[in-house]
Amino acid sequence: MQMARPYDRSVSALIRYLGAKKDDTGTILEDSIANELRAKMRRRQLVNPGEVVSTGAGSLKDTHKVKRIYHAAAVYGVVGEGYNGIANIEHCITNALARVDWESRGLVDSNDKAANAKHVANSILFPLLSAGTARADVILNAKRQLATAISYLRSRAEFTRVKRVYFLAGDQTVLAALRVALAELGVIRPKVPRKRASASVKSAVARAKRKRTTRSNRD
Repeated sequence: MQMARPYDRSVSALIRYLGAKKDDTGTILEDSIANELRAKMRRRQLVNPGEVVSTGAGSLKDTHKVKRIYHAAAVYGVVGEGYNGIANIEHCITNALARVDWESRGLVDSNDKAANAKHVANSILFPLLSAGTARADVILNAKRQLATAISYLRSRAEFTRVKRVYFLAGDQTVLAALRVALAELGVIRPKVPRKRASASVKSAVARAKRKRTTRSNRD
């Protein structure tokens, strides 16, 4: 497991860059989050699909009040083809939420002093996994990941310390996919565009007038 390069176009790359210590010109002096992840991997390159490893937030702790970063093995690389999303991407959601709870209750056997109840947050922000580099089906992935988060919170309501789960809509495509998924899951009602709603209202008024005219003619 490794983070994306600082100047790649991905959430991982952005977290890596913003979490690093930089000089006044923006040059990275200490690759804080990536170095901690590398140390935790202990020279291993691979982990099981869906596995989650947590690290500190580096400079993001001061600039954005981020307490922990949860790195998920959501993709796998193929030589000559790039990255593909893992089959059960929703396992990343479950494992990340579970790790938050384990750390908050001191159930993780770790030498990381930051992974304790004082530093673990009660909310978490997910990007839509595999929607970027892995080019997965956006709406299907959104529905699976949202459903998994909802199921976790409901099934472990008495145990979990996670109060809020957010999903990042990085662009209009992801935003639309999240809205469709939430509507299909029955969490929200689909919004009707204002123009379409106005047209529907006008149409209904016209039909009502025609009915009244027909009745008066009959009378």
